[in-house]
Amino acid sequence: MTLVFSNILVPHDGTEISDAALTKAYQIAKVFGSNLTLLFVIEDRSVLLDQLNPFVKEETQIERTENQIVNILRKGAEAMLKDKIVKAKITDIKVITEVAVDSSVSRRILEFAKEKKVDIIIMGARKLEGFERFKALGSVARKVSERAKCPVMLIH
Repeated sequence: MTLVFSNILVPHDGTEISDAALTKAYQIAKVFGSNLTLLFVIEDRSVLLDQLNPFVKEETQIERTENQIVNILRKGAEAMLKDKIVKAKITDIKVITEVAVDSSVSRRILEFAKEKKVDIIIMGARKLEGFERFKALGSVARKVSERAKCPVMLIH
């Protein structure tokens, strides 16, 4: 069985470890002539907005505020992803940037991978030591690596 990675997904959260994953994905993409997709997921948390309820007279104000926050985050994420492409000097392959909003980052990554028929997910994962390893049980990288239907490469 020969592996061909024509569609590579790199979930990117703006961290250095995600930059390392992007570098590795680019190296692999050049070998296979792959398309590369960078995905940033805005975690939709309405907890803070729920705390505004006692102070806001109209529900539409909360919705407008939430939409404004998401739009600010979306624009920032789009600019950050484009900047990452420039800094990685990626010019010779097709790169797509996507920004999504979901209450679960790992679920959105998995759904995106399935929808776009991704061949491999390459993502950063913090290397935890000592008691911190137990905290990793809920990490995005771990959930994605355990539940993905395609291969997942974790970069430390």
